[in-house]
Amino acid sequence: LISLEPRNHENYSSRGLFYYETNRFKEAMLDFKKSLEIKPTVEAYNYLANTYCKLDDLKNAERYYSLAIEKDSISIDYLINRSAFYISTAEYDLAKYDLEQAMKIDKNDPTVYFYLHKLYVEKGKYLRALRYIDQAINNFNKDLYIIPIFLTYNYYSLIDLYLSRVFIYNKLGDSKEMVCEDYKNICDLGDCEMFDKNCK
Repeated sequence: LISLEPRNHENYSSRGLFYYETNRFKEAMLDFKKSLEIKPTVEAYNYLANTYCKLDDLKNAERYYSLAIEKDSISIDYLINRSAFYISTAEYDLAKYDLEQAMKIDKNDPTVYFYLHKLYVEKGKYLRALRYIDQAINNFNKDLYIIPIFLTYNYYSLIDLYLSRVFIYNKLGDSKEMVCEDYKNICDLGDCEMFDKNCK
């Protein structure tokens, strides 16, 4: 397709995604940069930032996450992406700022609360983390929401959120009854292995 339409930015982005998903990050970087040369899009800025993360070029990763936010300041997605980047580099104050800005745009999105929970887990502040994972679960509509995992094209499900809360319960030494309640919630979603193993 690129040989037929060499000025079509989407073709370079598509091939860049293929390279990214097959761990050919240097080739992905070149294609995303070419896509941006033809037409700067928020998606390509974000893809390139992800790719620079994989190449351990954190300075450029931060730069392109920030360019994505400048390109689309209304969507919370790119603020959350940059916050997840900051969590991964232990820049927690910057991560918190981005998540607070995202919350001002959409205070109901469970993704914001999920990444706030991750921030406080990383800081070892489990009571604060519990507050936010509770909110993420409460706001999660299983018919509408899946939560993207930073730097991948996979997603967290509601089951994963319950498991995250079980992890915090265990860190806080909370009762087996609370843990089993979430294992029962997971069982109700179709996976009863942990409930059967730990709570019967």
